[in-house]
Amino acid sequence: MQTASSSAAENSIQQSFARIRLRFMARLQSRIDDLDDLMIALEMAPGNPAPLGAAREIVHTIVGVAATLGFPRLGDLATEAERSLVFANENPPDPGKLANAMAAVESLVVEMDEIYRVGITRDQV
Repeated sequence: MQTASSSAAENSIQQSFARIRLRFMARLQSRIDDLDDLMIALEMAPGNPAPLGAAREIVHTIVGVAATLGFPRLGDLATEAERSLVFANENPPDPGKLANAMAAVESLVVEMDEIYRVGITRDQV
């Protein structure tokens, strides 16, 4: 049996979760822009490890929260992108690993853009 106070508490938790989810979604566009800029920098200077590291930091934050906020596909793509970015961070850079990392980031960016534009993922359709 649910009491009025437990129902109010549940409603408050749901509202808080919805606000957190909306904030996450609102930040996606700036993260997309940042990842796009970092991939361009990587193309221009493949031997520079800074863009890989910065991209990995952005992707890592997405890995940490995407599934929790109801975006399991985004979480899976972010996990794959993070793995690829870590694997590509070699000196000297391996062109094949860099290409794989950039492709993984591009797949992630496409999903991020869809979530930002539509507000839902294919997992929820």
